[in-house]
Amino acid sequence: MKVYLQFGLIILGGIFFVAFLSVPNLTLLILSVAFGAIGWFWFKSETDKAVEEIEEDELQTKRVLMENGHRIKVDLKKTILKSNSYVVQVYVKDKRKTSYIQANSAKTADVYQSRIGVEIGDSEIIYWSPIIDNDETTIRMKMALQEFTWLYIDKEDPEVFYFDISFLE
Repeated sequence: MKVYLQFGLIILGGIFFVAFLSVPNLTLLILSVAFGAIGWFWFKSETDKAVEEIEEDELQTKRVLMENGHRIKVDLKKTILKSNSYVVQVYVKDKRKTSYIQANSAKTADVYQSRIGVEIGDSEIIYWSPIIDNDETTIRMKMALQEFTWLYIDKEDPEVFYFDISFLE
């Protein structure tokens, strides 16, 4: 419900701004800026609160698992490393050039998405780490230096776990 009110305020600000464009009036301009700003800042603050709550829940789950969960030593030599890295072209407009064709220059950006997986014992569950934003070679090098890490699994629900990959940061 709040989201509808927030977007409603933003849209109402837009309507007042369109009215201001057709009939320039200081009152319409003030109303458009006020309603749009109130809606936007309200939406932004609620979004930030939701993100903070999610991050706090994840941190709390991590703490509880580290204190009360099954602590399993993971040999990094026996893990699976899956990588979905790719290169993407990014077009950047250069305002110094005059021609439209010359105005866009392509640059490349590397996107790294890797995960480490481990199967514990005879279970059919593979525990996957969160996505790691690093290239595969660097991950393999850090894994070789680290040799092992820890996996914390909830005693009641084996699908709730924390894979400690802090050594990769």
